[in-house]
Amino acid sequence: MKHMTQIIKNYEHVSLMVDVSYEDWKKIYDQLEYQSIDCIYDLINYRVSYLKSEKAKNLSLIFYSNKIPVAIVPIIIFNKKKNDNYDFIGFFAPSFDISIGKKSKLEIFKKYLDIINELKNKISIKLKFNISCFSFNDYEFLSFLFDNNFKIFEVNKLFIIKNKNSIEKIFADFRKSYKPLINSNIKKYKPKIMNYENFDEKIWLSFRAMHKKIVGKITRSSNTWDHQKKALKNDNAILVYLNVDDKFLGFSFFYYTNHESIYASAVVDEKTKDQKIPVGHLLQYEAINFFVKHNIKNYKITRQENSKTNSLKEENILKFKQGFANSSVNEFILKYEK
Repeated sequence: MKHMTQIIKNYEHVSLMVDVSYEDWKKIYDQLEYQSIDCIYDLINYRVSYLKSEKAKNLSLIFYSNKIPVAIVPIIIFNKKKNDNYDFIGFFAPSFDISIGKKSKLEIFKKYLDIINELKNKISIKLKFNISCFSFNDYEFLSFLFDNNFKIFEVNKLFIIKNKNSIEKIFADFRKSYKPLINSNIKKYKPKIMNYENFDEKIWLSFRAMHKKIVGKITRSSNTWDHQKKALKNDNAILVYLNVDDKFLGFSFFYYTNHESIYASAVVDEKTKDQKIPVGHLLQYEAINFFVKHNIKNYKITRQENSKTNSLKEENILKFKQGFANSSVNEFILKYEK
């Protein structure tokens, strides 16, 4: 880690997220024209904690101009195979303060690419970028990469739920078989939402307890749960749950910004399958209704990676999520070509 951080410290007007205060990151995040999920401070820390056993490193950057933070970019690398080869959770486009001009953006793009190239030379890491083009800034960075000899070598598909400003209009796009399941149960089994305004420790602990019970063991550290709780309290997440007769039947956890949201994790009491209660469908419906009311543009419900071979379980989960989507966006994976 020392030689990685030293590379970054050799550059002027750039700092590691871990070396500065939360406020510096938040100043940019609050001013972003389009807030990407990947820029959520607590989600970055969650991912690093989740991948701790794989030697995850948080190399997320903050760029400055006249000592004022002007751009951020999340970078997490990890060593999955316990050798000299590092992988990463996306190399994304930097996100900018709304006031930054094109010339300053290009200078930061170049500095960012120089840093990534130096990291590549120090450690074995694949140099490729994940660009989904949800904002004008993404298109600008995509153009910059094309100008620097990067080519698209893979295209994944992000299934999303675009906000039509009406839950009824979105509901009309659901898979046909989902509609009667939701219509016949939503009034009887009304899900509830917990966020920063009504956080309840007992409900949170019940979520953790059900997760352990269903999985059969503790699969992740307490730190990951702490970072998710912080995201709830910092108004960047919601926990949707179903409680019937003082019994919790299921939970779903979602991250969100002012502009987009993602489906992060869920757990459902296995007894509900025998009772034929469509808990997963009801929790999704309630979350989507929340996103509509809060004017969130894009709910990124799932990703289909063309190069990945899914297990039967993964295919079933993918199919379930796709049934709610009303649109899709290409995620371009680019790598350098001489």
